[in-house]
Amino acid sequence: MKIDHQKTTPEAAHAALELSDSVALLRKYHLYAFASNIEESAPVESNLSFAEGVHRMASKAVAIANLKARERRHDRAKLPHPRGALSEGVFSMLRGVPGDFSDHWRSDEWIINGEWFVFTGKSGAGKTWWLTALAGSALDRGVDVVYFTENGLLSAWHRSCREGREKRLMDDVTKVGVLIIDDIGVNNVSLEDLHILRFIVGHRCGEESLKPRATLWASCNELNTWSAVWGEGLSSREAIIATQIQQRISQNSTALCIRAPSSAVL
Repeated sequence: MKIDHQKTTPEAAHAALELSDSVALLRKYHLYAFASNIEESAPVESNLSFAEGVHRMASKAVAIANLKARERRHDRAKLPHPRGALSEGVFSMLRGVPGDFSDHWRSDEWIINGEWFVFTGKSGAGKTWWLTALAGSALDRGVDVVYFTENGLLSAWHRSCREGREKRLMDDVTKVGVLIIDDIGVNNVSLEDLHILRFIVGHRCGEESLKPRATLWASCNELNTWSAVWGEGLSSREAIIATQIQQRISQNSTALCIRAPSSAVL
């Protein structure tokens, strides 16, 4: 909205600026129809109370839009169960965690930097709890999250290829803000599956894309055993791919061992 400061009163100029701010706010959150209605229906000489009322409505519309977007992100993430909270006490249950990690994980720094974390521990130790807690933190900050188990991911990949929808799944796993792969390195896989995993790892770590993207892995097996599990039944030449994948994950990840039972964190 254009303001002619020589032909308008200070109050009218203030009102026009308030309306302009409201329109800019709506456009920022893609509420274009609402923004256009304000521009078309606003009187030439808007008073301040009218402009403030419009701004309150615009702020409420943005809040509702953000809430709906958050719900869509949570639905799309398909997390296995409700998340826990990243309170101070739970960090003592991880071995190998620097003292400042509680603040680090509560911020979005690990997401912006595209950091990787591998959670290992016995079945029932709380690995999935940690994954969903961090996923919830990312979702609350407006970051998209996709959760898969290793078997679920590979099955979805094969199914999407059969149905001609592989590009959408590729975009999900290679470009999403936070990718979670649970129960990895616990089953032997085919050579085709190894190529899929290598493709995903290469894109997530930045070798095949412009930047690394935050990725969380969890397994009841230690990271240094994954390649042996994957490569069981394959030729030694084919098993090299499994070793390469394990090395890439190891080189790009911070490995964390959970030492508490799940009952201590849930």
